[in-house]
Amino acid sequence: MGKRSRGGDAETGDVLADPLSREFFSGIGIHANSLGRMYAVAYAFLLFAWSGSDNKRFRLLCVASMGLIVLALVLTFSRGAFVGFLIVNALFMLWRFNAKTAALALLVGVALFLVLPSQVFDRAAFGFDEDANAVSAGRLDGIWEPLLPGLWNSPLWGNGLSSVTWSEPMRNGLMQEVTHPHNAYLEALLDVGLLGLGLLLAYFVHVWKGFRSLGSNAFLTPEMRGFYQGAAAGLLSFLVTGFAGSSLAPRSEYAFLWIAIGMMYGQLGRRPTT
Repeated sequence: MGKRSRGGDAETGDVLADPLSREFFSGIGIHANSLGRMYAVAYAFLLFAWSGSDNKRFRLLCVASMGLIVLALVLTFSRGAFVGFLIVNALFMLWRFNAKTAALALLVGVALFLVLPSQVFDRAAFGFDEDANAVSAGRLDGIWEPLLPGLWNSPLWGNGLSSVTWSEPMRNGLMQEVTHPHNAYLEALLDVGLLGLGLLLAYFVHVWKGFRSLGSNAFLTPEMRGFYQGAAAGLLSFLVTGFAGSSLAPRSEYAFLWIAIGMMYGQLGRRPTT
């Protein structure tokens, strides 16, 4: 009750952060967790493009855009988005590490720690004082464990797209009523089996190599090299956060990533041969 006594802003933050009200953004057609992961990928593009550019106007525009994106990401109160955001920044530190980068990261980290509302930290720590099922927001007992036996129905090529909706646990009321298993890898195994998952992962390895190749291509502008480095960071963010949601198949929340993949093919097709 202490948080609600601080007034309307605190009450709004409590509603957004409440694990039982994750449909807050459904009015715009997307779940809060999906929206947050989309912002994390967009942030990755801007961060690396900003770092690679010498154009002051472009860098200022990137900073302004990143500020808005980070604010929007925080307001989703999505733990997956928080993890994706941290992964992108960790990769930035790893790939662009120098004294200036370290000082900037420290400054931004301290600033965020001071200005972020308490609800953000409460949301990030949700369930850690209980058990693994609480940390997973009920996914472990309510979704994943009931679905695991279904992996053996057709382990090689799966049970068909969106198979969770007609799975035995769903039909018998033994799991939460969901339309996807909240784990991109489990979804792939259930829908398209080991063969399908292997092909999907092989494709993303191919995309990763393409992004990394263009990220160091001397024929591209510094901004475009930074863009593709950010795309590589966003791809890793996507693959890691997929363990608690999303899908390896194209979804609207990764529209920016799929646009970058399309750009990659166009850029590779125009790459000089000498």
